[in-house]
Amino acid sequence: MRKNILRFGCAILWLAVAAVAMSGTASAQPKLARDLDSGSSENFVSVIVQFTSAPTQRHHDKVRRRGGAVEQELALVNAGLYKIKAKELAFLAADPEVSYISPDRALTSSMEFANPTVGANIARQYGYDGEG
Repeated sequence: MRKNILRFGCAILWLAVAAVAMSGTASAQPKLARDLDSGSSENFVSVIVQFTSAPTQRHHDKVRRRGGAVEQELALVNAGLYKIKAKELAFLAADPEVSYISPDRALTSSMEFANPTVGANIARQYGYDGEG
């Protein structure tokens, strides 16, 4: 009986330690993109901050109070593009009205999948090229 209680106690202790360890790593910065430089850097980074609702002046002011600047409002996706010091991102992520922060990544377009998807290659075979 005593061994069972000891085993049960050890199992509970192990679960508690595992839960604390996981909460320290997995949810330390759940609102920050993994590829975002969010250390103690004084460098400015361009970030897209997604809010729980469409951004208002109040949301922009929260970023400004941290030394950031509004670059562009992205109301359609409840976000804004900001320039802010990397060291301020953790404070911003702690705000309950912030749902996610990601770097302003460069995007490129690619037509390699568009032609086959819309059947343009088949149309060209029959002499259709979009004229007329």
